[in-house]
Amino acid sequence: MTIGLNIECLAEGVEKEEQVIFLRDIGCMKLQGYYYCKPVPLNELLRRYQTGIAIGFENPEESAYFESVGRVNLFDISSIAGADLNTAQRFFDTLPMAVIEVGTDHFRIVRCNKTYRESVRRHSPGTHIEEPFPFSGIPVTAFYNAMRQCVETKSRIVIDEADQDGTMVHAILRYIGKNPVTGLSSMAVGVLSLNDPADTKQAVTYANIAKALSADYAYLYYINLSSDQFVEFSSGSSGSDLSVERHGTDFFTASICEAKSVLYPEDYEEFARIFTRENVLRSLEEHGSFICRYRMMTRGQPHWVLMKINRMPDDPDHIIIGISDIDAQVRQQAAFDRMTEESLIYARISALAGNYTCICTVDPETGNYREFKADSDFAGLGFTEEGDRYFERVKENSRRTVHPDDLDRLLTSFTRENVLKTIETDGSYAISCRLRLGDTFIPVRLKAVMVTEKGHPQLIIGISRIKEPSE
Repeated sequence: MTIGLNIECLAEGVEKEEQVIFLRDIGCMKLQGYYYCKPVPLNELLRRYQTGIAIGFENPEESAYFESVGRVNLFDISSIAGADLNTAQRFFDTLPMAVIEVGTDHFRIVRCNKTYRESVRRHSPGTHIEEPFPFSGIPVTAFYNAMRQCVETKSRIVIDEADQDGTMVHAILRYIGKNPVTGLSSMAVGVLSLNDPADTKQAVTYANIAKALSADYAYLYYINLSSDQFVEFSSGSSGSDLSVERHGTDFFTASICEAKSVLYPEDYEEFARIFTRENVLRSLEEHGSFICRYRMMTRGQPHWVLMKINRMPDDPDHIIIGISDIDAQVRQQAAFDRMTEESLIYARISALAGNYTCICTVDPETGNYREFKADSDFAGLGFTEEGDRYFERVKENSRRTVHPDDLDRLLTSFTRENVLKTIETDGSYAISCRLRLGDTFIPVRLKAVMVTEKGHPQLIIGISRIKEPSE
């Protein structure tokens, strides 16, 4: 009752360990009695103080922390789940609940109710819950990751995990605070349900499938269409667990307002136009889903993401929105499309000017290049089809492929600075030399021009054979 009324409780006359455990279980964290220290003379008290011997009193710097730990009602699940989770109202007030302290290398149970204690003994016989549990001695599980994440994010986390005997455990964790003296962090844990192995085979399968699917999404939103309230989830660093990030209302309006600060500016207007409640519901009705691709700003750079919306099965009042990272796929597809386009352009150029045996596109700023060859003899020049540092690579390869009498002239002339300067003044750059193809040197002409592709300058460099007079 004192916890429910938010009144601190102090117990005197504590003499036995069983009394300490009982009082902590019911939320009384201020205890006094012979169990801690019997009355001692003043001289002995001063001696203990001078020698640093504990005399059984609470460190004032830890008072606020222990008050927070003591205020957790281990007989009311809503103290962990929060009033905003309606599911908490469907459970009895005697669910297994505990307060756990977490350090860098261990965790320990500070408080727990009788139901939690009996549950641990039933599912883990021989376990002494009063003793610390070292992290080195336990496998990395969803509960282990949830404890770590709860400390890092200071938020509520819901987990589903199969126990060693196959029992499905549904639990919720809530961050309480950090001890300023010891550095240990505490959290409240509530076990929402325990299902027998015979009944959980299908549940475990569905839970694993859900985790596998959720790993593809950076963010998930669960929206109530009737009230427009929503819950935002984010995936953990491992991608296998979800944590609640925030709750909110008026989802569509809030999303458009927030989008202005996180979307790539060129994508905002189109996103705001199509991402409306009416458009989403119409798409769900006609196509069964709503899909939208746009760019978000990440570390100052545009990053492609994909939003997909579906209705919840057998629940038309709720929709689920997933936002996945597709930047790598989009860029890979763009590179493939560019290569296809460049190959087509090269084929057309070759058809119009058949004497070009090699064409190369070069980014004048980065030096990245893409090369197209029509003559198999040019494969022996040592150039890869694409790469970086174009002018440096030409210089390296020229020493073994260019005729010695032409080498110095080529190296002096064919530099990035000189090529760009010549193009700027004359419109193009050209130079002739002899290249080694097989066992012979043949005369070739190298020509470079500047074009603009999709708003960016590109160097087009072509190599053509020079016909000998006898030809």
